[in-house]
Amino acid sequence: MKLLVITISIVLGGLSFATLNVYTANTELREQLQTALSYREQLNEQAGEYARQRIEWNARLAELETQLLSTATQLNNLNEALQEAREQVSPDYELLLEQARQEVAQNNPPQRTREGGMNVLSDPDAAFTVAEASVDSNYSEFFDLIRLSPTERETVGSAIIDFTANRLQLLRDMISGDLSPEIAATYFGPNALMNYVSQILSQEQLEQLQDYEIAANQQSTRDTYAGIFAGNNSTISGLTQELVLDVLMEELYSASNNFGAIVSTNGSLTESMGDRELAFERTRNRLVNDLNQAQLDQYDRFAQEQSNTINFTLTASSSEGEQQQVQVMRVISDNPPN
Repeated sequence: MKLLVITISIVLGGLSFATLNVYTANTELREQLQTALSYREQLNEQAGEYARQRIEWNARLAELETQLLSTATQLNNLNEALQEAREQVSPDYELLLEQARQEVAQNNPPQRTREGGMNVLSDPDAAFTVAEASVDSNYSEFFDLIRLSPTERETVGSAIIDFTANRLQLLRDMISGDLSPEIAATYFGPNALMNYVSQILSQEQLEQLQDYEIAANQQSTRDTYAGIFAGNNSTISGLTQELVLDVLMEELYSASNNFGAIVSTNGSLTESMGDRELAFERTRNRLVNDLNQAQLDQYDRFAQEQSNTINFTLTASSSEGEQQQVQVMRVISDNPPN
């Protein structure tokens, strides 16, 4: 009996010791868990702070990139103006171009306004002089291509000069919304030039003229956009930039985008601007698998800047054959005039 009591005492003592060990272990585990939870709370707080800082940094970075893009555009325009100023041309023609460039400079960087530009070209004589020089510069290759006789060349050239001069005089009113839709479509709509000379050129020649116009306009726009990308020190450069510009030119000068015309077939600037935004969207969809995220982000910013911008470029030659270029870039308001 005494032995049984001793045995029971030993067992109870062992159980008490084991219980004490378990209690101690549980206490240590609870302390470790509390410490881990405290660390996790601190990490969560730090992660939240880092996330807020990252959002702020990204917003600031986007703002800086936008400022750089705007500055690059201004510098590019200034460089072009300085290069043009170095060229030697006839005094009368240089005077007209210098007046036009000064007015463009006064309105750059472009503002969200409905005001037009190039007031000097609203004068019929000035517009005719610049139009005559631009047609001699821009269409001599086309006249050779369709093999016009000297008489035909003079007839077609005169018609295109009249069209271009009228267009220059109406440019400011068109952007300001002071033109009727009919006149806007006649001079700034798709196939405007082709319709103007439809009575003196054959159907085949008209198709050649359309191809020639689209190619010339594509090249002018491509050069402008390439300058913007180059000046922005962007991730869209080299072969990637060439790919972006190839696809973008196809979309901007497609039938879906009115062949790049400033207004739609019914003379609406509003409708044309909507078509232009869709052209930028189609371009993005075609490029989404070829660009990384940083490049897509930059394209989105570029598209937002350019989608509602009217680019009007006029290239002409002096009597000595040297080329001059006047470029007008206008940002239209979110509510275009027509």
